[in-house]
Amino acid sequence: MSQKQLSRRDFLKFSAMSAVATLVASCAQPTQAPPAAEPTKPPAAAPAAATNTPAPPASKYKEAPALAEMVKSGTLPPVDERLPDEPMVVQPHKSIGKYGGTWRMATLGANDGAILVRTSAYEYLLRWDTMYSTFGPNLASSWEVNPQGNEIVFNLRKGVKWSDGQPLTSEDYAFTYNNVLANKTLQPRLPSWLIQAGEECQFTQVDAFTLKFAFAAPYPTFVMGCAGTGPGIALAPRPKHYMKDHHIEYADKAALDKKIKDAGYESWPEYWGSLEVYPHGRKIGRPVQWAWVPKGEDLGSSTEFIMERNPYYWKVDPEGNQLPYIDRLLYRVHEDKETMLLAAMAGEIDNQKRHIDRADALPLLKEASERQCFHFYQLDRQKMNSVILNFNQCTPTLELRPLFSNMDFRIALSYGIDRQEIIDVVYAGQGEPAQPSPLPSSPYYNEDMAKRYTEYKPDLANEMLDKIIPQKDRDGFRMLPDGSKRLLLIVETPSDFQKEWIDVLQIVQNHWAKIGVDMMIKASERSLFQTRTQYEHDMCIWEGDIDFTGLVNVPHGPGGYNETFRCWKDWFNSNGAEGEEPPQLAKDMNALYNTLLITPDLDERAKIIKQLQDMEPLWRIGTSRIPPGFGIVKNNFYNMPEIIADLWIAPCIANASPEQFWIDTDQKC
Repeated sequence: MSQKQLSRRDFLKFSAMSAVATLVASCAQPTQAPPAAEPTKPPAAAPAAATNTPAPPASKYKEAPALAEMVKSGTLPPVDERLPDEPMVVQPHKSIGKYGGTWRMATLGANDGAILVRTSAYEYLLRWDTMYSTFGPNLASSWEVNPQGNEIVFNLRKGVKWSDGQPLTSEDYAFTYNNVLANKTLQPRLPSWLIQAGEECQFTQVDAFTLKFAFAAPYPTFVMGCAGTGPGIALAPRPKHYMKDHHIEYADKAALDKKIKDAGYESWPEYWGSLEVYPHGRKIGRPVQWAWVPKGEDLGSSTEFIMERNPYYWKVDPEGNQLPYIDRLLYRVHEDKETMLLAAMAGEIDNQKRHIDRADALPLLKEASERQCFHFYQLDRQKMNSVILNFNQCTPTLELRPLFSNMDFRIALSYGIDRQEIIDVVYAGQGEPAQPSPLPSSPYYNEDMAKRYTEYKPDLANEMLDKIIPQKDRDGFRMLPDGSKRLLLIVETPSDFQKEWIDVLQIVQNHWAKIGVDMMIKASERSLFQTRTQYEHDMCIWEGDIDFTGLVNVPHGPGGYNETFRCWKDWFNSNGAEGEEPPQLAKDMNALYNTLLITPDLDERAKIIKQLQDMEPLWRIGTSRIPPGFGIVKNNFYNMPEIIADLWIAPCIANASPEQFWIDTDQKC
């Protein structure tokens, strides 16, 4: 069976068919190039379709004027020599664009690497579309799955080049797999998603443009994973010709030792980590496969981070124009989100949703929009919860562990939250009470899971807590079970990410005080927060992302968030050699999850997912469904859809193919 793009649901159906041996994209029919359209305000939404349509003859390729000048001067090869044998053809959302312009954005600096993934660095083997409904080819032009579903072959797009002009081949993927992911010095074992039925994946470099991944059991979601920010990020190719001079298995030892010392590091893994800073490729000087190349200084080292057009970018529009249309990306580094908001209101941001998408900012931005010539696009939020309270089941505060492992304690705290007040005060009345659970639009939606224990019942919460920790101090706060001191729940949150989370926690703090539970909010800079919430925290919060399995709370699965289950995941991943042994329920859920991974039949998978959902004992407490979101875009900035899926797996707004965005530099407003 052949398919140029597959939906989430269709892919699983195809996986279940024993007759399916090949899923390819190369059979797509040529797309008729649309006539160049006059810009409109705002542009109408239309889904981007990345296809394998045969590109125009090499003599018809066109390029940006600046690149043409470089070709003319002899400093750059002709465009037909820079493009692949069959460039990837990207259908613009609305119109064929014009070359030129600078796309201005705002960032929080060194710890804000995610903004690059969400704008310029989403170039994996495969990729999702704008609405997270289908995935299709990208660096891989096609793929094949054997009838048993346990061997996947990717056929790389021939002739793709790195931004320095060197070929991108299977050699780069082999280096990535064998010398990075499977390097025991960097990490003791392969990532869990490369292990099936207890056995590690067998990777084969078939030839210069063919990769094979072989597993011990069927793996129906592996291909899908390669389109998103899980396996996709990990498997993103490293340029071997550049990275080998920094790798302990290739570089001259004396030369490498000097590099490590000169960079101020004590060991090679530390030095390597500095080159692999997330996302891979953002380090200045490292070749990339992205539409724009980092230039100047590293992100966070200056007030600006700059990326310039990649002359070797491997995509074109239907008329043979080499992409990207936009010359340059400019990320201005801000101290916090408040100065970002001021920049947006001053008209200094051309297209952005990250850090701008705030309910409290919307009235101010609406007031400024006409004056500063920008309008809004809608975010179809594919996140399951606005704020989730995570209990660290392996907290180093040992006296809290009996409480955290007590389901009635967690239920009581859930009943003790007035979610409607949070929705009204923090989210302007948008949203509805919900636990961590699949969205109503998901085929795995479970209403009982979503709604349980979400009612505000402080009397019942008090009654339940009186049975667990009845003793109180003179201020009416509950004591630890042994009566030694007051129970204190320290909830950690990043201070520089979603500041409204602190508002949510303050409301929860007041609610829990009414049921005798003392809570302290601990806010810290995001990188410190992320370090602490590996193992050292008691509780923390985060929003609720989703993935394509529909699972949100399996201790070892994709929904098993590290903030809650890290030591259990370590135990599962190491076969008991590391971490802490989880309770029997977690083991049972993990066994069922492993069965899910090797079950290709869609109906059987749905049954297993429902069973896992019914087993879930409120590992984490949710607050509300995340309200609709927005982004802002200048009126002279074209091909941005009016609605786009907002999630991390298919990173927004990169899922709208930013290489086809264009700026009309002649348009004033």
